[in-house]
Amino acid sequence: MKKIKGYITSKPFLKERVPQNVQNLYLRNFCKVKGYEYLLSGTEYAMKNSFHILEELIFNLNKYDGIVAYSVFQLPIESEQRKKMLKKILKKKKIFLAAVENIKVESLSQIKNVEILWKIKQTLPKCFKY
Repeated sequence: MKKIKGYITSKPFLKERVPQNVQNLYLRNFCKVKGYEYLLSGTEYAMKNSFHILEELIFNLNKYDGIVAYSVFQLPIESEQRKKMLKKILKKKKIFLAAVENIKVESLSQIKNVEILWKIKQTLPKCFKY
């Protein structure tokens, strides 16, 4: 059974906020359903544009088989920074999962799919008047 380290945040991501306990419950259930062993989450610092904990999880990937985030939108907003992090995970032959969106990144082509999803998420609100 693959061991997957959780990644959650206390700060809002793209104007959404989910309590940490809800994120952890969701990740635990997601991993159970998918057949992964869930390892307790690293919680990102609340500072804007902070990804120190995610970087630490990537650095320590030799201790587990991948990282599961509550949402793909918890990754950096900046595309190049986001792709760089995902490529680091793939270079170590590990996986990245996003539970809410049911995304599994284990190849470069799947990084492209993540980028498409980000573009849709950022464009869609501009299409509607609130």
